[in-house]
Amino acid sequence: MDPNINRRKTAMVLHDLEASLGEYVISTESKTEDFPNELLQDIVKREQERDRALDISKPRDVIEATYLDELFQIIIEITKDTSANEYLLRLKQLFVIYGIYEIRNVVSHPNRKFIDSYWYKVASISSDPIIDVLGMDKVKMSLISAEKGEITDPPLEWVKKVIWEVPNNLPESFEHAITGLVGRQNEVTSLINLLKNKRVNNIAVVAPGGIGKTSLALDLLETLVKLPETKDYFSSCLFVSLKTEKLTSEGIHRLDSIETISELKTLITKEAEILQGEDFTSYEEMCEKLSSERILLFIDNLETLLIDSEVDFQDFSYSLPPLWRLMVTSRISINNSSIISLDPLRIKSATHLARTYLSRRGGKVLNENILSDLAKKCHCNPLSIRLTLDLYTAGKEIPASINVANKEIASFSYRNLIDSLSEEAVKILEALFVSDGSDRITLCEILTISREDLAEGISELSNTSLITRKVSEDGEIYNLSDSIRDLLLVNPRNIQYRENIQSEINKRKVLTNQIEADQVSHSVPIYHWDYIPKELNENLKLLLTELNKSIRKFSIKAEKAISLNKRFKDYDHLYEGIAIFNRGYARVLEALNANDLAISRYKKAIEIDENDPNSKIFLAMLYHKCSNYDLSHSLYKELVDLGWDKEKDGDTKIAHLVVTGFYISMLFDHKYDEILDLSKNWKKLGHFRGVVGSFRAAAWKRKAENHVSNEIEIAIKYLTSAIRILDDIFRNDGYIKSACTQTKNIFNELAYCLNHRGYLENSEFSNEALSFINNHLVNTIQHINFSEDDFIYSLVSKLSKLKIANNPFNSQHWKNYCSSNTYEGIDKNEVKEKCLLEVVVTNLPKPKSNEYSSFIFAETRNGDSYFLHFDQLKNGNWRNWCQIRVRDILAIKPSLANKKPGKATPVIEIFLTEEY
Repeated sequence: MDPNINRRKTAMVLHDLEASLGEYVISTESKTEDFPNELLQDIVKREQERDRALDISKPRDVIEATYLDELFQIIIEITKDTSANEYLLRLKQLFVIYGIYEIRNVVSHPNRKFIDSYWYKVASISSDPIIDVLGMDKVKMSLISAEKGEITDPPLEWVKKVIWEVPNNLPESFEHAITGLVGRQNEVTSLINLLKNKRVNNIAVVAPGGIGKTSLALDLLETLVKLPETKDYFSSCLFVSLKTEKLTSEGIHRLDSIETISELKTLITKEAEILQGEDFTSYEEMCEKLSSERILLFIDNLETLLIDSEVDFQDFSYSLPPLWRLMVTSRISINNSSIISLDPLRIKSATHLARTYLSRRGGKVLNENILSDLAKKCHCNPLSIRLTLDLYTAGKEIPASINVANKEIASFSYRNLIDSLSEEAVKILEALFVSDGSDRITLCEILTISREDLAEGISELSNTSLITRKVSEDGEIYNLSDSIRDLLLVNPRNIQYRENIQSEINKRKVLTNQIEADQVSHSVPIYHWDYIPKELNENLKLLLTELNKSIRKFSIKAEKAISLNKRFKDYDHLYEGIAIFNRGYARVLEALNANDLAISRYKKAIEIDENDPNSKIFLAMLYHKCSNYDLSHSLYKELVDLGWDKEKDGDTKIAHLVVTGFYISMLFDHKYDEILDLSKNWKKLGHFRGVVGSFRAAAWKRKAENHVSNEIEIAIKYLTSAIRILDDIFRNDGYIKSACTQTKNIFNELAYCLNHRGYLENSEFSNEALSFINNHLVNTIQHINFSEDDFIYSLVSKLSKLKIANNPFNSQHWKNYCSSNTYEGIDKNEVKEKCLLEVVVTNLPKPKSNEYSSFIFAETRNGDSYFLHFDQLKNGNWRNWCQIRVRDILAIKPSLANKKPGKATPVIEIFLTEEY
């Protein structure tokens, strides 16, 4: 079974078990005064240090802030006089016996190795009769669901919350992790005793290289920091490494090293800042501020400094705060320290190490005598044993492997190692041969494999040291060593892989070149939101191109956004410092309604490149969507001040967004007078006169709303201004969308007003209002959504009932809107009598924002094309018009006077036929 399944099952059941313990405490209706007082104070202090609010009077708040061990302390204390106490004590004992505390921490750290026995231990406790006795039914149900494969992952915040851990910066993984610490129980016991002895301030683990000094110290500390009693002898563990080189199967690998006491102090200060979560101006300030803390300072590989600075180091150790303790590992003995010397493993332990390492590396089982002989010839040195078995699992014979391990560990036979590699590992080698210095994302895309498969291949290659890894600001970069490159040059493992990889790389180059060519051919300006800079990394260009193709009307479909989010997340560590990447990531997050994250990304993009208008525009649009109109307007105002409300090189796309956003943010924020003041000269604005005029009309309309009921003359004045502005726009700028959108709102307001006597008695206003609606209602329906015909039907019906002289809505034309949905289609005889032409509908243009269009196209059987508008329909209403479909038969009377060569001929009459 996949270990990840058992990990998830364990997390699920353990979460419900822990939650049930908490609910058990709540169910007792105990008060926090009943909790252990000292424990309660520790919890309060910890939450305060983490800037988290805690209501100490509420048991549930306290329970949510406790670790698992603390939860047991509380529950056992409050039940000490009840019959349940003995069962809870037994349950806690089971937690200790089965190592649930350690399992809980493994679940909390994805990088820690999970073994299947953890699941069975948790399942054993969850199925114990004690669970039934305590009434924890939820745990039983969770166990049953997990066994059925119905797995529900616990909340992320629970996973991240460890049961107990002394603050530390120990590394997540150790070199001995694959086997565990073997044959060092006596040394572990001695080291624990020294750590528990508060009179011992300096401890040194001393041994030659490869014996396991660091492994011993880290293994012990990694266990201790998870035990609550550890706080009795140190409150936190601060780890620094002075290792200058690392012995690997590819040789001596040089590391950045600390060479002076001053550099050591700087490193300690830096690590302390991370551990404590605060900044220190100097090492001295750090020591002063942490002088009351009982910190264990663990310095690994101290011989780096002792060779040249033994006296200086002694002075350094004396300068540490009195409550601090020092533990070091070194190949050189240290004065004034309690020494634990490590010898090579005993032959039995060394053989056990060899057997375990070989087994967990997946190597072929060897005879016990062979393993014992190997351990002896490696002088029972753990590192030598592991490297020898690395060679053996790569396919070499034991004697040859031992010779290499003992005589020249740095020199591997790459040929034999390559022969043992998996298909994914071979592909990675060939990809690096063709494109050396690639990161993980590039390798994934070149090889078309998943990140998981790549990780396995990288891990396999790293174990055999065939590749090198370089960490830079751009992420991890992988290279072939010179030796493997020479070998692959003359002996490719799979020439077909190499050809395919080379082809894929060429294809990617062609695509990126095409991106640049398309931008040139389409004259995409560098300030446009779709523009992709030439200097960007190839991977990022392809990602942004995919993003641009996925966007329709400034939105991305959820399914596409999900896949894009995964890719942006994968790229984040590489391109988080590039503005256009953050802007693109923000658009994806916005599509997933992760608005806070999107806002953060937009801000980051603006911070990186404040001259890019697009990040500000998109952030302003998002603020508007989130009803933060003032923030939205501030950004638009900034863009206007920078001149982005003007067309550039004949392009008005950005300017249109800025002008529209600038005014609509004020409109939604009720800043009507400000709009009116800024739009006084709207008729002189050229390209944007209609847009700005529309918002001016909207402002007048909104102001009128405040006076409609009690100040009729003022309302009439404002509404008249609004309809005259819109009428001007329709006559001079056409039925632009912004004007049509505002007009629909004004239609409603006018209809409402005209149903009241005060407005009807003003004949000038009523006639002007009705004339405005009559002139523009039909033409606006093809630009905005009127909810099909319901709005128009209702509006016309209301207006036709108004008792106004020469009411245009009493005409036959408008009566069609208010008639029933039935119609009487003319037959073929009537077609002949009226000298009409039969035509077949060929095209129903779809307006941008509405389902139905007010015009259609049709043709005669001879292929003559005609343009039909709803205004000419004589025997039907808007509802009938909306039901016309392609291939329906209508009868028309052409307008021969307006016929133009090559154009569809207009008509003067349209009739629905019986065949419609």
